[in-house]
Amino acid sequence: MQALVEPVASKLKSFEALTIAAVGSGVLFNVLLPDQYPAIALSCKMYGDAFSKRPSSAEAWANIINSSAGITSVLIPWNTCAIYMVTVLGVPCAEYAPYAFFCYLYPLAVVLMVLLLGKRLGWSESRSHTSEVVSKTQQQRKAGLRTQSA
Repeated sequence: MQALVEPVASKLKSFEALTIAAVGSGVLFNVLLPDQYPAIALSCKMYGDAFSKRPSSAEAWANIINSSAGITSVLIPWNTCAIYMVTVLGVPCAEYAPYAFFCYLYPLAVVLMVLLLGKRLGWSESRSHTSEVVSKTQQQRKAGLRTQSA
C-alpha cells in the first residue's frame, strides 16, 4: 500500500493541493469501491502522514475526508449507501441526484473554503514552520516578562 501512496502524497506540497487530492480521491474511491467505509479508510491511510505534517486540526482533516468519501457515496448507484437510499425511497439514483445538491456541492465548498481561508487559518504552513514561529513567540514573551520584572 505504501508503494502506491508515497508517489502521490510526496508530490503534494501545499495544503490546498493536499485537500484537492483528498477530496478527489474520496470521490474516486466511492466510484471504485462498493461502500463508503473503505473509501474513507483508504483516503485516511493515503493522506494521513501528509495531513499530520500540517498545522490543521484532526477535526479539519476528518471533515475534508468525510466531505468527499462519506457524503458522495449516495450518488454512486452501486454503492451500498445508494442502494439503501433507492430501497428506502423507492426512487433511482438518477432521479434523486438532482435534489441531493448537498452531496455534490459540499465537497466543492470544502475545496473552495480551503483555497480561500486555508492561509488565514494557518493551514498552509508546515508544522515545522509553525513550531518555529510558536517557539520565537514564546521566547519573545519570556524576554518581555524578564524586562518587565527587572
